[in-house]
Amino acid sequence: MRRWSPRDRNCAYGTAAAVLLFVLLTLGSVITKRPWCDEAWFASPALDLTENGRMGTHVLEPTGSHLSILRPGSRLEGIDQRTYWVMPLYLLVLALAIKLFGFSLAVVRLPSLIWGLGALAAWYVIVRRLGGSRELAALTLFFTGIDYAFVNSASDGRMDMMCASLGFIAMALYLVLRDNRFLLAVLLSHAAAALSLFTHPNGMLAAAALVFMIFYLDRKRLSWAVVPLAGAPYVVAGLGWLVYILQDRAAFAAQFAANASNRLAGLSAPLEAIRLEIAQRYLEAHFLPLDAGLNGRLKLLILLAYVAALVVMIATPALRGTPGYRLLLYLTGLRFLMMAWGASLKNAYYLVHIIPFYAFFLACVTCWLWQRSNRVRWATASVLCLVIGLQLTWSLYRIFWLRPYQKQYLPAVRFLRAHMTPQDLVCGSAELAFAFGFHDPRIVDDLSVGRWSGKRPTLLVVDKWYYFQIVTSFDKKSPEYSHYISRLLQDDFHQIYAQRDEYQIYRRYSPSRP
Repeated sequence: MRRWSPRDRNCAYGTAAAVLLFVLLTLGSVITKRPWCDEAWFASPALDLTENGRMGTHVLEPTGSHLSILRPGSRLEGIDQRTYWVMPLYLLVLALAIKLFGFSLAVVRLPSLIWGLGALAAWYVIVRRLGGSRELAALTLFFTGIDYAFVNSASDGRMDMMCASLGFIAMALYLVLRDNRFLLAVLLSHAAAALSLFTHPNGMLAAAALVFMIFYLDRKRLSWAVVPLAGAPYVVAGLGWLVYILQDRAAFAAQFAANASNRLAGLSAPLEAIRLEIAQRYLEAHFLPLDAGLNGRLKLLILLAYVAALVVMIATPALRGTPGYRLLLYLTGLRFLMMAWGASLKNAYYLVHIIPFYAFFLACVTCWLWQRSNRVRWATASVLCLVIGLQLTWSLYRIFWLRPYQKQYLPAVRFLRAHMTPQDLVCGSAELAFAFGFHDPRIVDDLSVGRWSGKRPTLLVVDKWYYFQIVTSFDKKSPEYSHYISRLLQDDFHQIYAQRDEYQIYRRYSPSRP
C-alpha cells in the first residue's frame, strides 16, 4: 500500500478544507436567502407529483406570467395539470428530494448543494486528467467554491447547478475512461450530457464540449460506431420525454413555444449579442449591478482578476502550450460564444456554467506566478487576498448581516397575514406560496394583475426581484403594459406597506370610495 507523502497529505487537507468551506457558505446561503419566484414555480410541480401523481403548477396564472408580456397572447395552457414549459428531469429529482425529506424551502434548495459538490468533484478530476497537479486541482476547487455566483447557484431551488454539474461530470467521465475504454467513455459521457440537456436546454453546452473534446483529443480513434453510441442517450431521454408530451400535446405546444420564444435572438446579431453578454450578464446582472453601492462595485475587481488570469494564460507559452490547458481555453471560448448567442436572457444564474473555467485559469496563473521571485510571490498573494476577501465578504455579508429571509421576507409575510381577510385575493410573486401554501386560492402570481385573467386582486405585493423589475424594465418592450400597471397603481390601489424597495404592498380602494 502506497504511503502518502507530506505533500499528498497537505493537498488532501487543502482539498477537504476547500470543499468544507463551500458547504458552509452554501448552507449559510440556503438558510438566509429569501425565496423567489423561480423556486416556487419549480417546487410547485414537484410537490404536486409527490401529492397527486401529476406535475401541475398551481401558483402561476396561465395568462399572467412574464412570457405573456414578452409574447402577447401566449398562454401557459394546462399548466395546472402538467408542466411543459421547462425540461422535466430537475422536477423529478426535486420531487424525489421532497419525498425523502419532506417539503420545505431548505429541501427545495438541497439538490443544488449536492450537485454543487458533484461539480467540484468533476473539476478535480478534469484538472488532474488534463495534466494539473494536486495543488492546482485543490486551488481550482477553492476558487470555484468561494465564487459568489457558484455559491448562489448551489443554494438556489433552480436547475442551473444540476445542469452545469452533469455537464462537468460528462467531461470528467470522458477524460477518465478514454484511454482504456474509448467507446464506453463516449457512451457514458454523452449519457451525462443528455441528462444535463433534459434538465435545462443549457445542457447543449455540455454536448458541444464533449464533441469538441472528442475531436481534439481522439479524432484518430473515431469511427462510425461512435455516432450511435453518442446519440443513443439523447434518443432514449427524448423518447421518455415524448411519452410525457403525448399526454397533452396542445399544452406542450403552448407552454414550450411561449418559453422558447426569442431565445436564440443572438444568432441574428452575433456582435451585438457578445456586447450584451458582457454588458448585461457579466456587468449589470452580477459584477457591476446598477443599484450597487461601493461594496457591490468592488465585485468588478473579481471579474478583472478572472480576465487578467485569462490574458496571462493566453499570453504565456508555458501555460497555453500545455495541451490540457489549451483545451480548456478553447472550451471557454466555445462556451462564452454559445452563451452569448444561444441564451438571449442575460441572467446571472447561467454564469455557473463558465465560472469554474475562470477559477481554473486563476488557479493556474497563481501556481505559475508562485514559482517566480519573492517579489512576484508577494504581489500575487496581495491580489489573491483582495479577490478572496471580496468573494467571502459577499457571501458572509448576506449570511450574517443582510439575512434577506429573516429581515425582508418574513416581516412582509407577517404584515400580509395580519391584514388579509378570507375574502381577499393577493396578487404577488409565487414566492409567497412558501409562507401561505401552494394550494391557497387567495394567492395568485399574475403579472397582469387581472388584465388578462379577469381576476380582481384586492392586495398587490410588489417584490424587488420580479414584479418591480418587470414593471420598470418593460416600459420599452411593452409600453402598453407599463402604462396599464402605472395607471392601476395610481388610480385603484394605495400603498399600505413599504420595506425600502424590497417589498411594497398595496390595497385596492374600497368600491365605496368617492
